Amino acid sequence: MYQASAPPATGIYQAAPPPATGVYQASVPTGAAAPTGPKFSDLVTTPGDTALPSTPPPAEGDTGVPTPPPAPKNRRSLLLGLVVVVVVFLLAVAGTAIVVALNNASSTSFAVNSCVKQDGDSAKKADCSDGGAFTIVSKVDKPESCSDAGQPYIVLQHKGQKDQVLCLRPANQK
Repeated sequence: MYQASAPPATGIYQAAPPPATGVYQASVPTGAAAPTGPKFSDLVTTPGDTALPSTPPPAEGDTGVPTPPPAPKNRRSLLLGLVVVVVVFLLAVAGTAIVVALNNASSTSFAVNSCVKQDGDSAKKADCSDGGAFTIVSKVDKPESCSDAGQPYIVLQHKGQKDQVLCLRPANQK
């Protein structure tokens, strides 16, 4: 007689027929670790079984409930945003207008036939009856263009603009 020595079999075997669901249940011996990973019933479906395999549990911090799409912005907040943009734009335009007006006010502008008087290194408006006053005869681009080269002239220099020459004659001369 032949006898083979093999290790003894472990585990519990089910001798009864499978339950009516068609899914075999595995028995785990007492004291053994519970199987890790998916159950056999999660992976296999039998014909006619309409149940879908179970979904994995939600991740940590996830409630499993899908997040609804963000609510559309209401008209009040859109209108408020538009008003803020318009106000900022108007303030910028007003600020620019004020700066331009102040720059133009500080620049000297003299009209032809008005009178000026020397004030240090600059000219200022004066009454034609004042002593040392000069009448502006014409405005030209360069001193050589004045009608009387023997008379004084003033060169007005403006930032970003061409120089302007004022041709003069004494105010008491006609």
